[in-house]
Amino acid sequence: MIRIPNIFRLRREHAHRKCKELGKRLYPREARAIARLERAVQAVAGPESAILDIGCGREGRLLQGLAPHVGRAYGLDFEGEEQLTTPGCTLIRGDAHHIPLADASMDVVLTQNAAEHFSEPLRVFRECARVLRPGGHLFILTVNQWFPLIVLGRLLPHGIRQTVNAFLTHSDERDTFPAYYRANTAKALAGLGQAAGLTPVNIQYLCHPPTYFAFSPLGFRIWAAFDRQILARKTFAGIRHMLMGCFEKKPDAGELKTENRES
Repeated sequence: MIRIPNIFRLRREHAHRKCKELGKRLYPREARAIARLERAVQAVAGPESAILDIGCGREGRLLQGLAPHVGRAYGLDFEGEEQLTTPGCTLIRGDAHHIPLADASMDVVLTQNAAEHFSEPLRVFRECARVLRPGGHLFILTVNQWFPLIVLGRLLPHGIRQTVNAFLTHSDERDTFPAYYRANTAKALAGLGQAAGLTPVNIQYLCHPPTYFAFSPLGFRIWAAFDRQILARKTFAGIRHMLMGCFEKKPDAGELKTENRES
């Protein structure tokens, strides 16, 4: 952990607060990738549905937000609270490569900001397919490996990347895990889904608030302008920050819709 003198720490905290305010104004929540994921899950999950959030995190925030809309909500993570506070939520300690649930027991499986950490993504996809019921859906929200700052970050050793990421995003070093980026393009996602017996329904690249500039309101503004003026264009979709894929198990029909699938 970097030791920062008080005056610099205060300045960094002030910058972080300003960037959070900018993020709320420039990136309304309803337009963010996480909100798109929530709406997509709610569109296919009903009040009797069982859902599984892989890599739900210590607090299971997304899972607890979805729980009131479904029958049962399970979170899978190797760390977390002993008990989630929202009724209907169950936290399971475990690994996505070996999901400790019965076959055909889930209606929806989802994961956000976790696929880049899968060392064997095909095994994870096959496990997701196994626990999904016929007609069930898998949603993957992850970072795009060709996003410029991800490309730069991959050049750094993991220990240094932890320190740099903690400073830039005002986060805890423990929250930067080893990343493999083996499922982080549209082409890779589509191939993994098909190899696991799932049909890709929709794969798209999405913009995301520039959290890597949480230390600089000016940098935040500049990158937000870059998002709006450059990355919003379809031509540059393949280098947007985020990637979201939807897959269906044994659908009646389904065509892959994707931007820059060759990426």
